[in-house]
Amino acid sequence: DIEFKNWLLKKESKSRVMWICAGPGMGKTVSMAHLAEKFKKNILAVHFCSHTRENSMQAEKILLSLAHQLTEKLPWYKEKVYEELAKNGGTEGGDANGNWDRFFRYPFRNKFSETPNQKIVLLIDALDEAKLEDANSSILRILRRRLQDLPSWVGVAVSSRPEVKVMEELDFYEPLKIECENKDNIADVRRYVEHELKKRNIADQGLHEYTKI
Repeated sequence: DIEFKNWLLKKESKSRVMWICAGPGMGKTVSMAHLAEKFKKNILAVHFCSHTRENSMQAEKILLSLAHQLTEKLPWYKEKVYEELAKNGGTEGGDANGNWDRFFRYPFRNKFSETPNQKIVLLIDALDEAKLEDANSSILRILRRRLQDLPSWVGVAVSSRPEVKVMEELDFYEPLKIECENKDNIADVRRYVEHELKKRNIADQGLHEYTKI
């Protein structure tokens, strides 16, 4: 939590990318859900990739998902998106790069008179489960090539396994890297899971034992 908060405040890292990196079963998704809940004033759009849901892995669908959430949180963004859609048609049929232009490059391209004190964050979980085969239009390649289209105060938080392809692309941005295996981060995950269990009045001892990572 402290590392992420400092990143939001631009105190420890000039990078616009935060990367939670760990092997399978180490709590990446739980960590991302925890961040999305705790820092929801900053994390305005969240997408969870999953190999069990085909649409969740496609770059064009990921961008649509993030854009839809931004329209619900930022009135000025919604206005810009509607202007773009009125000129160039609806959301159907857009490829990944086209969706980036319509929903990210265009709405954010105008200069802002004031820079926020904290980042606006887009969160993508399980980036390694997204479709990465297309070298030009995978979500990973779009982030690598086109994140610079956005103002510096727009950040991206991602999680993935430590795969070479992901590391090579993200290293361009010198990301703040948080490893789930760190004992403090494991403790954060445990506290979050226990809190969620209590909220749901789940008292089964077996489930609480499961949180003792």
